Amino acid sequence: MRVIVLYNPISGRGRACKLAGEISECFLKVPWDVELIPTQADEPNNWLVPKVEQPPDAVVVVGGDGTLRMVASVLVGTSIPVYHAASGTENLFAKTMGTNGASPERVVETIVRGDVRKIDTATANGEFMLLMASVGFDADVVRELSNRRGGSIALHMAIFKME
Repeated sequence: MRVIVLYNPISGRGRACKLAGEISECFLKVPWDVELIPTQADEPNNWLVPKVEQPPDAVVVVGGDGTLRMVASVLVGTSIPVYHAASGTENLFAKTMGTNGASPERVVETIVRGDVRKIDTATANGEFMLLMASVGFDADVVRELSNRRGGSIALHMAIFKME
């Protein structure tokens, strides 16, 4: 069996790197073949698509909601199961799915067991979505928050800045 562990090196102020390593170690004990890959700033079609041409048995995304969205936008419509090991600022997807804070052991157990849930996705104006879409004031706050990337308190700062 083969798993790809994709991690965002800047996610969670370094937490993603540590968590990705711990998850990889757990997979090696199963034993599964593990490919540990950092995300890249380049378009994911350029670096991710070649990695999944030979489909792995699963992909673990270690990062925040944005990292998950980027990877899922490439893998949607494939038969490759994707697991989100949340290590971002808000981790809204993981909180919604009830997986936030899962230990590396739990991540691996879930994947080895084949515990897969299908979810709906959407596209609006060419943008892929997993969880929600926002318009108006809410969208402005999220955009400002994304620009600041300063943790949960940044949300409050972004709200107060909005005019």
